[in-house]
Amino acid sequence: MKSVRHHNDERKTSGRQQWAAAENATNLFALAARWQQELLRFGELRLSRYVEHAGRLCDCRSATDLVAAQAGFLQQMISDYRSEADLFFLKVPNAASLDTSPLADSYESTILKAQEDAAQIIDLAKQQARRILGEAAHQSSSAISATARRKRANKG
Repeated sequence: MKSVRHHNDERKTSGRQQWAAAENATNLFALAARWQQELLRFGELRLSRYVEHAGRLCDCRSATDLVAAQAGFLQQMISDYRSEADLFFLKVPNAASLDTSPLADSYESTILKAQEDAAQIIDLAKQQARRILGEAAHQSSSAISATARRKRANKG
């Protein structure tokens, strides 16, 4: 009698564990689906920002315009990634109840890496802008000097 009761208890426990595992798997699948939707939405946003940026680059008429457009684009990118990181866990409910730490750590490190890369790109763009402006100033002063020499030569 004890063995039958014990066997029934084991089956009940096993059934509860299987049910809990299935429920957790369902929740994990739903979480993964919501995560994927959010990533697709964000990818669409970033893609549209790239298209807009290409249009702005075509409108640039000087190095200053180019640097301003590039800096604005990179600042927007950093802002988008920050907002997405903050929003991500708000839009994906029940994430705290599941063991998503490997996914979260990976996502967070990707966002941080993107921010670091964007900061480096901004620094490089600033350096390049300074170089371009310096070369333009040098060429301008050389042209002014040459013009002044020609005027003196024509007077003399």
